[in-house]
Amino acid sequence: FQVLYQTFVSRSFGQTQKGYREIGFREIQDIFASMYYFHAQGNSQFIKQLLKEWVSQVYEFGYANHNFFWEGKEAGNWSDDALWLHQAVSRYVNLTGDHAFLDDKVSIAGSSSGKERKVFDTLIAILRYSTEISIGKHGLPLLDRADWNDCLRLDRNYDSGPEKEALYKKNGHYDSACTESVMNAFLAVTAAKELHALAVLKNDEKTVGWLSEITEAMTTAIHKHAWKNNGYARLLFNQYPGFSYAGAEGDGLDTDSSGGTFFLNSFSWAILSGVADDGQIASMLNLVRKKLKTPFGLKLVSPNDLSRVVPDAASAEYFPGDRENAAVFKHAAMMAVSAMLDAAKRVADVQLAEELAVEAWTMIDLVFPGRTMSNPFVLAGNPRFCTQYNNSETGENIGPLLSGTSTWFILSLLKAYGIELSGTGLIMDPILRPCERKTGLTLIMGNAELHIHYKKPEGFHRCKDSRLTLTVNGETIAGNVISLPLSAGKHEVSVEF
Repeated sequence: FQVLYQTFVSRSFGQTQKGYREIGFREIQDIFASMYYFHAQGNSQFIKQLLKEWVSQVYEFGYANHNFFWEGKEAGNWSDDALWLHQAVSRYVNLTGDHAFLDDKVSIAGSSSGKERKVFDTLIAILRYSTEISIGKHGLPLLDRADWNDCLRLDRNYDSGPEKEALYKKNGHYDSACTESVMNAFLAVTAAKELHALAVLKNDEKTVGWLSEITEAMTTAIHKHAWKNNGYARLLFNQYPGFSYAGAEGDGLDTDSSGGTFFLNSFSWAILSGVADDGQIASMLNLVRKKLKTPFGLKLVSPNDLSRVVPDAASAEYFPGDRENAAVFKHAAMMAVSAMLDAAKRVADVQLAEELAVEAWTMIDLVFPGRTMSNPFVLAGNPRFCTQYNNSETGENIGPLLSGTSTWFILSLLKAYGIELSGTGLIMDPILRPCERKTGLTLIMGNAELHIHYKKPEGFHRCKDSRLTLTVNGETIAGNVISLPLSAGKHEVSVEF
């Protein structure tokens, strides 16, 4: 199982077997995980080169090409694309300390004159577009042709990025009755928070203030309009009589008489964005267990029929339990694991924290590709690759060999073992298996090789309410942050509850 290898292999498959697809903008998520390997190999410049390739696919107005290789296409059709960029840049800056990258100039997509702007200004343009212009009746980002879930293709009257730009420049504003994406709203909050931290590094007080305002405004809109009874909706409708939202109790779209549908990404990104409070997390965890949990993992969505809203909804093209039609979509499942680990570290209720940790580790075990060898003729799959789906009714591993699952798998493992790089250093904040008493791993960071040894009593323990002792080369560290950079050579690290 090799994350970096799978990233390159899946790109090769995409270009040789599905050449029309080229590289998708949202596949920048692969860089989230791969950059740690590149940095460990001494190839930080390659990370910067890749990031600039993505930055150059963003137009001056703030939307991005959906696909690109030699040239970009489908500009602004998929609403989530550019909102993934902030997380990648933030991870790179925290990993390398290369703050100057924010001021590097990169060409602007669609500019025939070779016009350039700073990376930082590109990130600002994306958020301005996604939170102030391309928004719907409730103030949330529009769905457009689709968001991260390509099968949520509902609005036939959506406007592309260039069409919105033309209307905005003609009228001085842009108005739309099209569908709003709650997941995009969570991504926008996440992007704003990442950019806020970068603006603080630059001592840019004006941008810090603006980002605080849009974060508060978007969070307020989400709480007001998207929370429905016991969970966050996935979509808000504005033009379909009889339907006002999808993905929550009372939406009228369930096919199992459960009273409503639920989407896993609403749970995940409500937590990852920091929007959900403890009570909402507990409520949604109950929905996940009730509606999405199967012996083979967490389904992307509960049984639903979006064709009640739009007759030819794309998810209906798949059989129940397959792909976006209620499969265990492992890319999304690992986002959920990352979210549960986040929540397990911060919620006040220790019992809830332990329940979240147990669910997270259960899903990790189900996704680990080596598991296929325990029953290869039934589980299928490949022990070296994370396939994209498990059939939620049979448990069979199903392709394609896309890299999103492996990316979020390694990100979740890093979070589980408490390895978090920030502007303050290497934060050690693990959520180990409750049954586990000791384990260890080796972490290579440039020329430094860390041998990390974990030890704890049996049961659930976390930094929030357990005493953690951190030592580096026999010297006890106050708190749980290891200062960076570390000197070249081997370092012995002990993390003990």
